Amino acid sequence: MQFLHYNLPRAKRLLTGADYPRLADATPNLVATKNTGGGLSRAADLMTRAPDLQHFFGEENFAHGCMFGECSLLSSIGVLAPHRV
Repeated sequence: MQFLHYNLPRAKRLLTGADYPRLADATPNLVATKNTGGGLSRAADLMTRAPDLQHFFGEENFAHGCMFGECSLLSSIGVLAPHRV
């Protein structure tokens, strides 16, 4: 089984890019993260410090993540305009 960690601001405790390599080493079936918000600095931190995980970003920070490597879009509003997503 593979796991995606929900790293969302509403949880009030966000993991950083520095946290994920240690967590991934201890949990080999952790393969991805879901992240919303945080802008450029947060996306850069995750993409550069935890590059072995697949990072899924919301609409707000997907473009920021793309600046630092391959990432994925987890669209929350895609059902409103699927042809644009």
